[in-house]
Amino acid sequence: MAKFAFVIPPLEGHINPTLSIGRRLLERGHTVGWICVEAPGIKEKLPEGAKALIIQHHLSEDDLSELTKNSVGISIQGIESLKILYEDVLIPFNQFLLEGIVSYLKDFEPDIVVYDQQMFAGAVASYRLKIPFVASVTAPSSIRTIEALPKLHEWEDNQVISFQQRNGVPFDDRLDEHAEFVLVYTSDLFFGEHKLSQQYKFVGPVTEARPNQYTFDWDRFRAWGDIPKILVSIGTTFIFEEKINFFLKVMEAFKNEEIGVVVISDPDLFDEIPANFIIQKRIPQLQILPFLQVVVCHAGQNTVSESLSHGIPLVTIPVAYDQSQVAESVVKTGAGIRLKFNRFRPKELRDAVYEILNNSIYAENAGTVRDSFIQCGGVDAAVGYLEELVD
Repeated sequence: MAKFAFVIPPLEGHINPTLSIGRRLLERGHTVGWICVEAPGIKEKLPEGAKALIIQHHLSEDDLSELTKNSVGISIQGIESLKILYEDVLIPFNQFLLEGIVSYLKDFEPDIVVYDQQMFAGAVASYRLKIPFVASVTAPSSIRTIEALPKLHEWEDNQVISFQQRNGVPFDDRLDEHAEFVLVYTSDLFFGEHKLSQQYKFVGPVTEARPNQYTFDWDRFRAWGDIPKILVSIGTTFIFEEKINFFLKVMEAFKNEEIGVVVISDPDLFDEIPANFIIQKRIPQLQILPFLQVVVCHAGQNTVSESLSHGIPLVTIPVAYDQSQVAESVVKTGAGIRLKFNRFRPKELRDAVYEILNNSIYAENAGTVRDSFIQCGGVDAAVGYLEELVD
């Protein structure tokens, strides 16, 4: 049996795939640890038998949120948001954690390190200690060159390469290229045309074995009967005014419609909630998805992947970071419709949802993407690749 260490940021979408893979490794008799910064709820997420290798710090919860930008809204969009992501978030956060990661790897002595690609300090630490490492890519857009912006991907790489060189790695390319392989949580079909080597292993979304942590008003949900049901989820990348404005448009679009609307947001933000709306801060999303017909979201990779894993088409409204590329993949595969965040009107959103509900081609195309995910093998494929390294 072998030892595996996952190096992760305290962000749910980045943690979840490692939980499924790590749980399966534990079931197969391996020892598995997770290295992460101390943050609310981190230990509780880990499966039974896991080694919690938590980096302690003296930051307040607000300071930690500021460092990760996980719950701080921003109004910057497009390319500028990517610049902020690297210069103000990823680079300082990785520098903050690097020595703690090195310390835990020395103590834990894993055979293999699996690091989230945005936690590139995990690759640097592994290189220093001569431990084989594997990259885990929860944001596949980060490894794809945008045809219209060929220099953007080069700029991203240079940010990481500069970080590596400042911390003792003498290479002129990213350590990802020196990994044993790179796990990519999507399919070739959804990723689109590429020139990636066989080092990149497309295993599809890994969403299984996640326990339900949240309550939900199932009685009200079931009382809607057979009317169409949609989910609206836009993540945390918003300032307060943008968030309110967005949800007011959603309410205006559907408050008088024969559609059940589940919204992930704070219900206290609203003076009045229509009878056909359920608004909660957190929901058991994987348990609800099988009962939905459309998902409206910001084109975050995880929400899109989970929706398409259930064959559910989407209306995407990208805001920042890599969401525009994810939305482009949704449109190119015919699995949904894209709207512009700052420009869409309630009628456009309503029309887009009804277009999907009334035209079966979207659900058929979403089903094709779902099938491509299944063919990738999911958690079984990911675990198989990892075990091959230690056989």
